[in-house]
Amino acid sequence: MLRLLLVITKWLFTEELMTVRLDSTIDVKLADDDLFLLNMHKDSNKGSWILIQVEGSKPGKRYGHSMSFKDGSIFLFGGADDTEVKNDMWVLNILQVPFNWHRVEFSGAIPSKRFYHCSIACNEYNTKDILIIFGGLNASKTCFNDMWILSNKSTWSLVKYKDEGIARYQVNVL
Repeated sequence: MLRLLLVITKWLFTEELMTVRLDSTIDVKLADDDLFLLNMHKDSNKGSWILIQVEGSKPGKRYGHSMSFKDGSIFLFGGADDTEVKNDMWVLNILQVPFNWHRVEFSGAIPSKRFYHCSIACNEYNTKDILIIFGGLNASKTCFNDMWILSNKSTWSLVKYKDEGIARYQVNVL
């Protein structure tokens, strides 16, 4: 089975490395919306996955979504389920217990529905821009060549290119 991992490169919870695992397999596209913590303590349970209880609404099963980490929060954007491609955003504050996903509502322009896009959180220089989304596919599997920036957790802006560039999906950014 293929395990999708998002390793959050920050020491949290008294020196445990927080890792999000979304269960998936090659033959089943939808990932559960369960949240796991990888125990990195130097004890007999080191290397074991612990199911984290999340209360309230959840993003739901999906695939092709992106997850990014900034300032103690996990940002989940887009993806698809059995019936539709999505452009919703969910945020989980992992520093506040009990854990709760919150769906973010936006007004104004927002990125189109997409999956297999990439995202990255801006963690340098206390930037007000918190998330960048690039590329992906729409429901008819046409590639996007657009980039969106989320500022102040509330406003999306489309980045204007000088040249046309090349549309991409299933890419990574560092």
